[in-house]
Parts: sequence; structure tokens; C-alpha cells
Amino acid sequence: PEKLSNGLCSLNPGVDRLVMVCDAIVSPEGRTTAYQFYPGVIHSHARLTYNVVWSALQNEPAGLEAIGERLPEIERLHALFKALKAARIARGALDFETEESQAVFNSKGQIESFSVREHNDAHRMIEEAMLVANVSAAKFVLEKKQLTLFRVHDKPDPKKLQELKSLLASFGIAFKSSNEREELAHALSKVIEETKERPYIQSAILRTMQRACYQPDNIGHFGLQFDAYAHFTSPIRRYPDLAIHRIMTDLLRGTDKETMILRYSDFAEKASKQSSEREIIAMQIERKAEDCYKAEYARR
Repeated sequence: PEKLSNGLCSLNPGVDRLVMVCDAIVSPEGRTTAYQFYPGVIHSHARLTYNVVWSALQNEPAGLEAIGERLPEIERLHALFKALKAARIARGALDFETEESQAVFNSKGQIESFSVREHNDAHRMIEEAMLVANVSAAKFVLEKKQLTLFRVHDKPDPKKLQELKSLLASFGIAFKSSNEREELAHALSKVIEETKERPYIQSAILRTMQRACYQPDNIGHFGLQFDAYAHFTSPIRRYPDLAIHRIMTDLLRGTDKETMILRYSDFAEKASKQSSEREIIAMQIERKAEDCYKAEYARR
């Protein structure tokens, strides 16, 4: 709710906000070579939208005017994104280009139409930067031998992979399955790239995937091809983000190992279970709400 979040979480221009900083060094090849975390204060220079940033990156006058003197920083971030994207492709991360619908309402709050939600490099820049922070946070906690809410994604079930292989074969698409995690990801990534214009095949591949969830035991993230992954994002958007922020704050304060175990061992287990369950329920509610709007739109 805005009354709860707007005072502490919104990065309003010219206003100090308390944050946890992930300070990372990324190589030209898109690899994170070093990172550190520390509490800090952020003083935002501008409040930009994805559309404005994307417009500026395409050298459109309206976007360039809105960005102003911040353009060199945006261009550096875009260059960083390109390096991170190249690294994503190289490690075989699965990149589904699915279309997402969004409802358009009139001034009375009535459903007017549905459109395809735009997803461009301005969105991807932020997403890739967040991935750097999320992976670094997971590694930080692991190095300290501390439990947290890891975001895990197991590789697909062999039976479902066999069904997918049969389906792809019927369309004349060769797919070589593998028990080796990295090889399997590269094989799936190749098929996804080759079938971008065939949404029904993309949907079939998506249904083959396991559901990502939270758990205290790290098994890595198959879809993103990371050995360790957590949801750290700041400003905090989810309870698991809040959980890892609490744990990392205690670690940075030098809290002793015995206290950390006492404070967070049971917590990590219970919070992981609850967060995974609530995520599914929230997703179901969202889909039902969208179905209601679609029905209302069709009725009128």
C-alpha cells in the first residue's frame, strides 16, 4: 500500500533514502569479478520511466530532452547490459520471449482494451543489473556459511523432457536431451532461440520447466544458469528480499555464528515454505482477476 511504502521505499528525486548497496565490478565479458555489500544512503537525481529511457537510447528528441545530462550514465548502463546479455547467452540461460497482456482502463476505471506489454532494452537493463546483485547476495551468504531464502529452480523432470523431445520431433526439430545440467540448458536455449516465432512451441517448453521456489538449501537456478541465486532487490518488493536483507545486515554487523544459527535456521525453513506458498496463491489471484476483466471486456 502506498501509505506504507511511499515514505521509505520510493526513490523520489532529491530525497535521501537508506539502502543496502551491492557494489560490483563486471568485466567486459559480463562476469562479476568482485563485489561488496554495505549500508548506504541513495540520493536519486531523476525519476525516469522505461519509455523515456528507451526513447533516449533510440536518439528520439523527446527522450533525449527528458533524460538531459543523465544521458552518459544511461549509455554506460546500456553498455553494461550488452556485456551481461552476452554472458547470459554464453552460459546457456533460458530466454523466453513470451508476450504479456495488460489491461487498459478508461477514466471511470472500466476495462477499455487489452494490449501487449512492451518489453525493451530499458527493462532488460534493470533486470540484468538486478541479477548481478541477486547472485552476489546469494554468494555472500554462502561464503559466510549462512542459511537464507535461496531462489532455486531445478532442472526439468526426465519424463517431461522425453515428452518434449517427441513433440519437437513431430515438428522436425532436433533436440538432444542430457543429464548434465549445463549441456541440457544449452540444448533447450538453442531450441528456444530457433522457435521464437512459434509461440505454441515456446509454451510447450515452458510447461516442461519445474516451478521455481524458495528454500534454505541451495541447488542453483537452472533457468538462469546460476550456481546460487537469491531475491535481494532493493527497494524491497517481496518478503524473501526482506529476509535476506535482515540476514546480511546481521552478518555485516559481525553477529557471531551461534546467534545467527539460533536466529535464522528455523526462520529460513519456515519463511521459505510460506513465501513459496504465498507466491502461488498471489499468482492464482492475479490470473483470476485478469480473467474477470477479460470476461467483462468480452461482455461489453
